[in-house]
Amino acid sequence: VDGLEHVEARAVLDGWPEDVLDRLVEQNVPITPTLSVTDAVLPPQISSQIRLRVGELYAAGGWIVVGSDAPINGVPFGSGVHREMELLVDCGLTPQEALRAATIEAARALRTDSIGAIEPGRAADLLVVDGDPLQDIKDAQNVVMLFRDGRRVVDCQSRGQ
Repeated sequence: VDGLEHVEARAVLDGWPEDVLDRLVEQNVPITPTLSVTDAVLPPQISSQIRLRVGELYAAGGWIVVGSDAPINGVPFGSGVHREMELLVDCGLTPQEALRAATIEAARALRTDSIGAIEPGRAADLLVVDGDPLQDIKDAQNVVMLFRDGRRVVDCQSRGQ
């Protein structure tokens, strides 16, 4: 298994099936919970149960990767990723771990070393934000500039935004 997408409510609502959590951690399987989707479409009590399971996965040492499954079920591109990171922080990840799950850990799950980190030889894509997302993950939404391949493509400050 190269990775698992979606933590399915029917499978984990009452807890992880016997030995599944241990096997996922032992085999280092990347899990993309897509909490932003379940949060948008399931009743709050079920969404909170899924977040508990993701918290258990994290506490057990599981490999968590950010994915929003956008644009499914009204989860938009971009902001769906931000919501996913917020929900992962609610599950117990630190803001730094949530950012890593969206960048370097996602690149590792894709088995590529061309994206995911700011270092020589990687794509020079970068978001500049106002605030400190390491203190408050919601600050990652405060984008002021976007660089793609090392070139500024969005500058919200110069547009008066």
